[in-house]
Amino acid sequence: MSAEVQAPAVTAEVVVAIVTDVLASLGVETVELPHEPPSAAHWTASVGVTGTWGGHVTVSCSPETAAALTSTMLGLEPGEASQEDVADAVGELANMVGGSVKGMLPPPNTLSLPHVVLAAGSHHFPHATTVCSVALAAPHGPLLVDVRTSTTP
Repeated sequence: MSAEVQAPAVTAEVVVAIVTDVLASLGVETVELPHEPPSAAHWTASVGVTGTWGGHVTVSCSPETAAALTSTMLGLEPGEASQEDVADAVGELANMVGGSVKGMLPPPNTLSLPHVVLAAGSHHFPHATTVCSVALAAPHGPLLVDVRTSTTP
């Protein structure tokens, strides 16, 4: 990985467009919101990008938003999704958004498998700088997306 390569095309506007497209493919409309980190327990999924650029793409949302998005993604009735289903769906959202970000970067790059957690507070990425953070409102609740570039210690 080269610390010299930047991701100039990855802006808040681009990330909003990516997330809007991903959710629209699921039939979910979004509206951009002011970014406020979640304070209560929430789902966070992260995928790493390594290669000519290195960083992380994270997607965070409340348990209620995650359950509703899972039901939409899997065609389930509200309340039918298991915790495992929700973890898989939130991880897949991060994978879809991360894959789109990866596709904008000069090759070669690889995308990691999603890492998904349900926890309170914020998640820390040592040796990473935030490129952009966006918040979108879906009918089910807010969705937060962060793109971070890796830095060397």
